[in-house]
Amino acid sequence: MKTLALYLYLVIVPTAIAQAPGVTFVTIDVPGAGIGAAQGTSATAINMSGSIAGVYVDAGNVSHAFLRSPAGVIDTFDVEGAGTGPYEGTSAYAINKSGAIAGYYSDSSDVGHGFVRSKNGAISVFDVPDAGSGKYQGTYAFAINDRGVVTGYFVDSNGTFHGFVRSAKNVIATFDAPGTGLAEGTFAWGISDSGAVSGFYYDANYARHGFERSSQGDIITFDAPGAGTGNGEGTYASSMNTAGAVGGSYADTNLVFHGFVRSAKGKLTGFDVSTAGTGSGQGTFCEGIAPGGAVTGVFIDENSAVHGFVRSSKQVITTFDVPGAALGTFAGGINKAGEIVGKFEDAHEASHGFLRLP
Repeated sequence: MKTLALYLYLVIVPTAIAQAPGVTFVTIDVPGAGIGAAQGTSATAINMSGSIAGVYVDAGNVSHAFLRSPAGVIDTFDVEGAGTGPYEGTSAYAINKSGAIAGYYSDSSDVGHGFVRSKNGAISVFDVPDAGSGKYQGTYAFAINDRGVVTGYFVDSNGTFHGFVRSAKNVIATFDAPGTGLAEGTFAWGISDSGAVSGFYYDANYARHGFERSSQGDIITFDAPGAGTGNGEGTYASSMNTAGAVGGSYADTNLVFHGFVRSAKGKLTGFDVSTAGTGSGQGTFCEGIAPGGAVTGVFIDENSAVHGFVRSSKQVITTFDVPGAALGTFAGGINKAGEIVGKFEDAHEASHGFLRLP
């Protein structure tokens, strides 16, 4: 759900650009993953030791979660109660230092439920008490810190989105960012080791604004300089590292996207990949931020083709395409060592996970 929201504007066409020297790519295909359009493997997160969490979609369009060890051993799992029909199943989106995984599953009624899988494989399921039980409502977890605290959002019975934080002892707090439009809602995506949460919210004009919620529950909002204030414009905070620095993107008044990094002290710095396009829906999208401040994500060029990039803590930007990426490279997660995970799409629109080793 997170990745899809950023790419609604895309028209993907084949392309290739030069690779950075000395870089190694490892392709990740989970046995049982489908090979058709919208099927295949996506690596969503990587921790400090190199363990990778992700999702694969089988030939029946059912989602399943996986854990890949640093040695390349893949363990797949499904949460009990996950649906087995098309577009149902289990999705893993985050992994912490110890190897605990957070995500959600969709049941046979297309209702979402959060889960945490411990490093030993035990799975705990949870629902926010105010979450709805209708189609596409429920609880969706997207981030977990090294203390086992989880964040994400839930959809209530009216279809409105709200943020939540779940402690390691299953105590759940819910919140809404100030200024949220009545029906638009609050989306939490990242969490620091202190328990601070980042994300974005929509106002009544459907413009987006970033927010940070402290571990005590205090919420501040922020906008990137140059962010638009109209429908689909504004500031999108997509990730947070262990120290509380935030990575994200913002859309200007022409719906051109730009990346940004916001330090733990609140200093916001915008940036663009030099070869990113300047048309509507094009530009730079920051998706993941590592301890130390390096970020990764995608950029869309003037031909609307999708490529990966990494921006170092010293603000040096390197672009890349995974070999075999006929229809785009989508980078999403990065660890302290600079290892990057994501997915690429082949000529048949099937996804393959990748690990980029610096």
